[in-house]
Amino acid sequence: MELFKLLLKNLQSPVYEVREYILTRIIANNMTSALPIIRQQLDQNNNANLQPKLIKAYYFLNKEIGVDDQLGILSLPPEQKKAAMEGLLSRKEEETEKLVIDNLVVMARGTLPDKLTALDVVMECDCENYSGVLEILLSERDPKVFKKAIEASGKVKNMQLLSKVIDVAVAKKAFSSLKRSIVYYGDSIFLEENWQNRELKGDVLELFIKSAGNIKGDHSTSFLSDLLRQKKDKADEIIEALWTKKAKASDETMELVEDWANQKTEQGKYKLSYYFEVLHHPNLTLLQNAIMMEIKRDVQLLLKSFSLLYDREKVDRVIELLAIGNTPKISNAIEILEIIIPTKYFIQLNSLVELIDDVQHKKEVLTKTHGLHPTTIIEEIIKNNKANFSEWTRSVACYMIPKMKKNEMSLKMLNIKEPKDGFLFTETKNYVLSMLN
Repeated sequence: MELFKLLLKNLQSPVYEVREYILTRIIANNMTSALPIIRQQLDQNNNANLQPKLIKAYYFLNKEIGVDDQLGILSLPPEQKKAAMEGLLSRKEEETEKLVIDNLVVMARGTLPDKLTALDVVMECDCENYSGVLEILLSERDPKVFKKAIEASGKVKNMQLLSKVIDVAVAKKAFSSLKRSIVYYGDSIFLEENWQNRELKGDVLELFIKSAGNIKGDHSTSFLSDLLRQKKDKADEIIEALWTKKAKASDETMELVEDWANQKTEQGKYKLSYYFEVLHHPNLTLLQNAIMMEIKRDVQLLLKSFSLLYDREKVDRVIELLAIGNTPKISNAIEILEIIIPTKYFIQLNSLVELIDDVQHKKEVLTKTHGLHPTTIIEEIIKNNKANFSEWTRSVACYMIPKMKKNEMSLKMLNIKEPKDGFLFTETKNYVLSMLN
C-alpha cells in the first residue's frame, strides 16, 4: 500500500522521466486505483511526449471503456491512437483484442498515416490475430506500406502469410524488406513444412541461402543441407552459408561437402591451366583478371569447406593468415594446411595459393602451357566450361571474341542457347553478335 501511495505521489513529479517511469510501474502492477489521477492528468497535461504514455495507461486500466471511447480511438492523432491500442492489447483480453483488430482493419483501409500507424501497432504489440490486417497492407501499392508489411509479417512470425510475403517481395522487388523479414521470422521460417509446396529461384533463393547462414538453429541448417543435395548450381553459396553459421551438419551433409570439394579441386586444375595459357596473350588481360578472381574465390570456398570437414579452428586461422597477404604468413598457413587436410586437396590448393601470392606481389610467374590458341581457350570457357566458370567469366570470354582476327573463330557456338545462360551472358553474346554481323 505504501508503495502505491509513493507511486501516485510521484506521478505528479515535474520531472518527465520520473512520471514516465511511474506510469510503466502502474501498468505493470495493474493499479486501477491510479485511474482517477491519470484521467485528471490527461485533461491537464501539456507535455506532448507524456500524453501517449498517459493514454496507454488509461486504456489499460479503464475496464469500462464505453462506445464513445471505442470510437474515439480512431479520432486520436497517430501516436496517441497507437498508445490507446497498446494499452488495450496489454490487457490480454479477447474482447479488447477484437476491438483493436477491428480498429486496425479500418486504419489499414484509411490514410497513409493510419496504415503506417497500424503497422507500428502490429510490430510492437503481441497478438496472434493480425493476419487480416497484414493481408490488406501487403496488397497496398505504396512502397512505404507494403515494405513495412513484409517486415511486420516476419516480426509477428505469421507463417500463414509467408507465401504472400514472398510473392509480394518478388513482384515488387522488395528484397531488402524480405531480408529483414526473414531475420524477424528466425529459424522457424526454415521448417520443412513451410517449403513443401514452394520452390525458390534466382535472387530469392540466394537471399534465403545467405539469410539461413546468418541465423542460428537446426531448421536453417537442415534447409541448407537439403538445398546442397537438390541445387548443385548453388553449392558455392550454400557452402559459404554453412561455414558462416558454423553449422554442425549431419554425416550425409558432410559427404555432400566432400563431393563438392573433390569437384572444386578438379575444376581448379582447369582454371590454373587456363590462367597460364592466357598470360601469353596480352589482348586477353580482362579474361586473365576474371580467371584470377575465380581462383581467389575458389581458394576461399575450399578452405571454408575444409573448415566444415576437418579442424575448424585451425583452418579458420589459415583463412585469417591468407587474408593478411603477407608471404611469410602465407608460408605459415601452408604448413598448417599440410598437416590438416588430405594430400589430394593440399597439392592443388598449394598451387593456387602460391599463384595468388606471386600475382599479388608481382613476382614472375613460371608457367607450363600447352600452347592453346586464344580461340580454343575462349571456346572451352564458353561452351564446354569444364572448369565451371561463373557467368561473369564466361561473359568476359565472350566479350573478348571481337579482339580475335576474323575467321579465327566459329560463331556457331554463340547461336546455341543454353538453359544455364543468364541475363549477363545473353546480353554480352547479343552485343558481340551485333558487333560482328
